[in-house]
Amino acid sequence: MRGVSDTPQPSVSAADALRTLPRPVMTFAAVRDEAGALVDLRWVTSNEKACALVGREESALLGRRLLEEMPGNRDSGLFEAYAAVVETGTPHRRTLRYDYDGFDHWFEIRAERVGDGVVVLFEDVTERRRVEEERDQARRRMNEAFQGAPFPVLLVRAETKTLVSANDSARSIFTKPSATLGAVVDFFDALVEPEAVAKLIERAIASGEVETLSEQRFRGAKRYTNLVAKRVGTGDLVEVIAADVSDQVTARKEAQRASRQKSQVLAVLGHELRNPLGAMSTAVEVLGAVASSPQTLERVRGTMRRQIELSTQLLENILDVTRIEHGKLALNPARGDVCEVLQRAVADVQLRQTKDLELVETWPAEPIEGVFDATRLYQIGVNLVSNAFKYTPAGRVCVSLRVEGSHAVFVVEDTGLGIPEDHLESIFETFEQVHASDGREGGLGLGLALVAKLAQMHDGEVKAFSEGEGKGSRFVLRLPLAGS
Repeated sequence: MRGVSDTPQPSVSAADALRTLPRPVMTFAAVRDEAGALVDLRWVTSNEKACALVGREESALLGRRLLEEMPGNRDSGLFEAYAAVVETGTPHRRTLRYDYDGFDHWFEIRAERVGDGVVVLFEDVTERRRVEEERDQARRRMNEAFQGAPFPVLLVRAETKTLVSANDSARSIFTKPSATLGAVVDFFDALVEPEAVAKLIERAIASGEVETLSEQRFRGAKRYTNLVAKRVGTGDLVEVIAADVSDQVTARKEAQRASRQKSQVLAVLGHELRNPLGAMSTAVEVLGAVASSPQTLERVRGTMRRQIELSTQLLENILDVTRIEHGKLALNPARGDVCEVLQRAVADVQLRQTKDLELVETWPAEPIEGVFDATRLYQIGVNLVSNAFKYTPAGRVCVSLRVEGSHAVFVVEDTGLGIPEDHLESIFETFEQVHASDGREGGLGLGLALVAKLAQMHDGEVKAFSEGEGKGSRFVLRLPLAGS
């Protein structure tokens, strides 16, 4: 071609040496225009492996121009790289996928300047890349499965007790998702005993078997997890899997609690029934004495009446709670005076009391009309006031009634034993018992449960307040009035 010069090719001895290399190798001479710019490369040599690679005999390649025979070298950027090697003398190495000119292979290429030309060594790494890609895909699938697992999974470096990896589920449960992976003990800081996890990992490394850690509790929550640790291979990596067992643990603890409550209820029930029966048995003996005075007989009759009333109230509470829980208790609402019913309840409780407690009453000057079941409202009042007297060894009990908006508010306050903060809600559960009374066991845990259920049936509510044990308690009953 006029105006374009071909530069000298490598010497014959050098070309022969290149032909003996075990890898595909080609040499090219620069093709320049009149201005000296490199515009193409001309084949000078091509060893047997290179010829097999391109599927051409060397005789068919020698003297031919690279971009004419294989224009894909321009599109792939290879020609530009080769030209830079010729012009600068800086070797070039790269791995690329060449999918031009009928090829679709991965090549590892190394180009170096030779005179005013370039020698290019090729290695077909298609199979190696395929294996690497398959391995990468498998690794990505494993990572996706690891990250997407619905349960926490972690990898721990046993020697340093540091986390290598933790999926999103593990991060969301044990630490902040943005937290940096670090020491195991720090990562499991949400648990009450994070040190136990480090010991679990030590056991897994030592035994090589699956090791477990059961029912680890989270700080400040009724949540539990089981941890399973297994050594990975023969190194010091340990895989830790966590399972949320909060529901199972809570259910078991509730069953155990119910069993304990059942035993306690039976014991208290026997105690509560034995006391009035003993008192009445003694009264019968006194009544049988011929010489008993009228005053003695009246006192005995009073004792028997009080014990019968207590026993009757106890049995009625048991039956009413059972009826409510089975949906068999119906209200009989009618218009009436809330104040009159609750005053009567307070008075009847006071008559039965033997403690020397001060009773402070605050009642409205006018009736408070409402629609309610008078029998059940009386029952609510009796249970609230009885509870206050029962758990107040000394001091006073205050009762008050007022109107707030569309509700009647009945407050019973005492200076008694108080209620622990963690029992302020559970105290209204059936069979829940918090205190002993005067050194004895408490009641059956039915009175307040019945109050809460009856209040709810009236579309009302009852709440307990206390500043803690020994600081008294306050119960507030809110019931909607007529027309609310």
